[in-house]
Amino acid sequence: MKKKLFLFSFIKALLLLLLWSRVNILILIGLNLIASIAFTYKLLQKTQNPIYPLFFGVMEICIPGFSTISLAMNEISYRLMKKLLVENKNAQSYRLPFGEEHYQRFTVSRENEITYDYVSSDPQKILYDHFQIEPFLDIIEGVDLDLKISAIVKLSHIKSRESISLLKMAQEDENYEVRYFASNSLSLMEKSLIEEIDTYNKSVNEYMDDHQNYTFRGLAYLNMYYLGIIDQAIGRVFLEQALNNFLYSLQINLNQNYLFVKIVEIYNYQKEYEKMLELITDILQKDLSQDDRAKVQFYQAEAHFYLKKFDALKKDCAIIINSGSDIPLMRESVRMWEGMR
Repeated sequence: MKKKLFLFSFIKALLLLLLWSRVNILILIGLNLIASIAFTYKLLQKTQNPIYPLFFGVMEICIPGFSTISLAMNEISYRLMKKLLVENKNAQSYRLPFGEEHYQRFTVSRENEITYDYVSSDPQKILYDHFQIEPFLDIIEGVDLDLKISAIVKLSHIKSRESISLLKMAQEDENYEVRYFASNSLSLMEKSLIEEIDTYNKSVNEYMDDHQNYTFRGLAYLNMYYLGIIDQAIGRVFLEQALNNFLYSLQINLNQNYLFVKIVEIYNYQKEYEKMLELITDILQKDLSQDDRAKVQFYQAEAHFYLKKFDALKKDCAIIINSGSDIPLMRESVRMWEGMR
């Protein structure tokens, strides 16, 4: 599919270039618009997330040939990733291990054969990991068994919604080995997150007056929900636990204004928009950092949007734009809301 899209984009860009000096500019704009819409439609059929197809469609309309360059770079990135992950062809075939101990021993041995290390917590490295998710998608959807296993090992170190989504996809693979390693990776990730919460439980029981223990435990619960590694029913319980921990932490120490952003975020996940708006009115009176204030204002805009209070939403958009905050998701949403006028 990717090759067809690349060919489609390349031919369109080439035709527009050839017709540049021979056809009226309005005709060229019209042809580019029709082709770009068709290109976007094809992308939308192949993805559950409409943001990226729409982004490519808009960019293709504004900058003909943008998709050609992007898809070419993606293919190059995929080839590099494949070269990075593929095993030595002379390596002996493995037997499927059983049990957690054997599984961990197997994954460690495979990790030693792969030079790229995902364990680092450096922010730039984490950002790079997120941009490398699509090559992993191509691998999981492919047919190379060893490459899939290696990709699963790497994905198990990237604790993000995207990596977990790919591991869940691997659980549906037709190959038993792939399903086995994907399930084990998800189980071990869930176990490590639960152990983290248990650690904070012990800290809370030992130092009940330390607000940081409640804050950290609340963040652990919220992270567990956000990653999507648990089902929705348990996720709602974890959200409530995160909220209770943040509120209790604030009772001990009110000088944690950043926690108000997390509390508003939880209300947003719970779709408690009316309650969220009441809370935001008080929060915006507090001494917040520039980014935290912009985030709270953004959540207020989301509440106004879902409650269909478009006049209030218009004011929120103006405030967010003038805030100077540079958060991509906020910019994209504000542009969408602005276009609704």
